[in-house]
Amino acid sequence: MAERLPSKEKVAGSNPVRRSSNMNVVKPAKKFVVSKFAAFCIIIFFVSLSDGIMSYVSPIYIESQTANAFLTGIVLSISSFFGILVDFYLSEHLWNKDYKFFLYWMLIFAFLFPLVLVFFNPQFLVFVLAMAFWSIYYELRGYASFDFIHKKMGRNKHTYAWGVISTILSISYALGPTIAPVLLTLNMKISFITSVAMVFTGLAFFILFFLKHNKNGHSSREIVIKKSFWGELQILKTLLSKTWLLISFQVAQMLIDVVFWTTGIIFAANLGKIHPWGAFLITAYTVPFVIVGFFVDKIPVKMGKKRAAFYLSIGAGITMIMLAYSKNVPYLLAVAGLCSILYGIASIYMSAVMEDYIARLGHFGNDMATLSQLSANIAYAFGPIVFGFIAQYMGLETPFVVTGILLIFLSVLCLAYIPRKIRMPQKELISLAES
Repeated sequence: MAERLPSKEKVAGSNPVRRSSNMNVVKPAKKFVVSKFAAFCIIIFFVSLSDGIMSYVSPIYIESQTANAFLTGIVLSISSFFGILVDFYLSEHLWNKDYKFFLYWMLIFAFLFPLVLVFFNPQFLVFVLAMAFWSIYYELRGYASFDFIHKKMGRNKHTYAWGVISTILSISYALGPTIAPVLLTLNMKISFITSVAMVFTGLAFFILFFLKHNKNGHSSREIVIKKSFWGELQILKTLLSKTWLLISFQVAQMLIDVVFWTTGIIFAANLGKIHPWGAFLITAYTVPFVIVGFFVDKIPVKMGKKRAAFYLSIGAGITMIMLAYSKNVPYLLAVAGLCSILYGIASIYMSAVMEDYIARLGHFGNDMATLSQLSANIAYAFGPIVFGFIAQYMGLETPFVVTGILLIFLSVLCLAYIPRKIRMPQKELISLAES
């Protein structure tokens, strides 16, 4: 079936001018893009703060009801497996939607996650439903971010935009687990209600800045075809044939985060028995994330964002290995901080690289976003299981080594085999969409 391609949009970040009526002077028009980006970031902050609270509270609540740590782990891992299904569904059926659509439904499902746990009796199926809602709004947040930056920020602002969003996420996920223990001392349900209140605040900004100014707006991606499941798989397969090594690299990158937030927590608790600072290993890992987003776009990158990400990830992989071969706690804290800086900058560069590909792919951009989202879900779905097994039989330090070696290996492969510019198969994608 023939497809009508969407019309070209204005280049984000362009600065139209207007002539003063009093004198022959050209003045720059006011930019609404900046205020929209600020509003978008505020929405993401409040939803992520809610998520930070729920990430801390929900495992405690589920384990208190099941009295089974293993079953709790299975329930929590369901979220990432749902996330993989959500990515496929969004890419097949909702590829033409824009960031306003994703923001709206992100807020709806972010409401439903805590509300399900408040109003329904605690049973296994209820927990599974809650995990489904969790995975849906988490994935929608990613799609909303990719699409907003594509639509509203120029290509030269991709690194800046992802740096800001990275900082916002880091702050919200640092505040969430700090607020949650205080709320738990009051009441479990108060924690859930506070989470709902955070989402409601985000919804208020959404109504003010996105619905109010776009009552009559229409998506620029008009639906003219309906992808079949098989057709969508073919499109993803075609994109993956060009980017599989890059996606594999992203999975390895994300495993750093998985290690620290799974076996790393137990590792930190053991270090706390050796030295009073040992329990702050996770803090040493998370705090630098807040900082790097502020300056990452100021760093000159002559070699390109992709290659810079590969070199930085080699450094991050080396620090991961270093964490396993010392019991000196101050040294380990410093190494964890260095790992966080290297990984933080590399991950922002990779998000900007993926954003560049999304911009180049036009109305196939959400398919590229799907592959990027899948890399995170694969890491979080299988990483905890694999690392738990390795830690059980080979020690808590071993997952750090395995992750470091894998990341170094894939970084070197990427440097050797990924060209400076990956040519996207536009004609082939269009023919697949038309078939």
